[in-house]
Amino acid sequence: MARFVYNALYEGHGDGVSSFIFHAETISKMDHPIISTIMPVYNVAEYLRESLDSALSQTFSDFELICVDDGSTDSSGAILDEYAARDARIRVVHQKNAGAAGARNTGLDLARGEIVTFLDADDLLAPELYETIYPVYRESGAEIARFSYSKMLGGGRLCKEEVPTAPHIALSLQERIRLIGNLVWDKFFSKDLIEKHKIRFHDIAGEDTFFAFECALRANKIVMLPEPLYFYRERVDSLSHLDDDEYLLCNISLVGMVQNYPTTEEAKKIYEEWMLQVIISQWRERSRRWKARAKHMIRQDFPSEVWRKLREWEYELPVWYRYFFLSMHGSLGSRWRMYFKYLLARYLKAL
Repeated sequence: MARFVYNALYEGHGDGVSSFIFHAETISKMDHPIISTIMPVYNVAEYLRESLDSALSQTFSDFELICVDDGSTDSSGAILDEYAARDARIRVVHQKNAGAAGARNTGLDLARGEIVTFLDADDLLAPELYETIYPVYRESGAEIARFSYSKMLGGGRLCKEEVPTAPHIALSLQERIRLIGNLVWDKFFSKDLIEKHKIRFHDIAGEDTFFAFECALRANKIVMLPEPLYFYRERVDSLSHLDDDEYLLCNISLVGMVQNYPTTEEAKKIYEEWMLQVIISQWRERSRRWKARAKHMIRQDFPSEVWRKLREWEYELPVWYRYFFLSMHGSLGSRWRMYFKYLLARYLKAL
């Protein structure tokens, strides 16, 4: 079988040529794989071998693994070349650091499969993932298939995602936007869908979320499967890691992008309402400083009725009542202060 190794030499690296140098033997089977898996790689040598092994252990073998070394300064690049020399399904790109969005876009430009999926270089795949998802994807006629995942926590513990207990198909625009989620590595995407609408990753925080949103808008059908076949490693030092405050602020900024996106008002409204639910679900746990910043962004990016909903929720009696009497967090004094804050707000509102 053929071996594919790509090297992008940029100014200041190698001979300074700003182009790809391609070395390959051709083989017809590898020219048209069914699945193209894109793996952005940046300084993850500690986890990279385990991740590559999990991909190469798939019981469904008709795939290519496009590994984009995004300017790694550790041994990640050498590990990729080592694996590419052993397995023809691996294609390696060495490029100047462009961030996660740029690395994934490089992979999309090179992908030859009818399906595109993503694998982060510190995560793992269950051996049966492709073999399980591919038949359902084909038979359903969906352009996107979403599957479940488990988090790998400290000490090797696994934490399952909450998912439907049976396959679910989303057809309406509202269902598609709600079902798509904010990740890309838990999905199969139609390559035709991506190329037809020229969908690419934007160099922003939360690039996964916006890419998924664009795909959900353009797709006609999304199928969800309950099997947790992807294993996500939760690392604080990961490039894709955002703490809760940053994550919510990122979601608010994405609403602003959607407002300027060339789509229908219905789609914008559905996305805003969905994102508002995400924000509200964690609102009361945020700091006062964060809330001030978030409120400023919401006033800019959300329509006025959405701002009113948030204000109404913040001072709604049942919410404060439940928190005061049922919450296990905070001292009794802090809960009394919250309750009096609610009473004051109601009084001022009545004036």
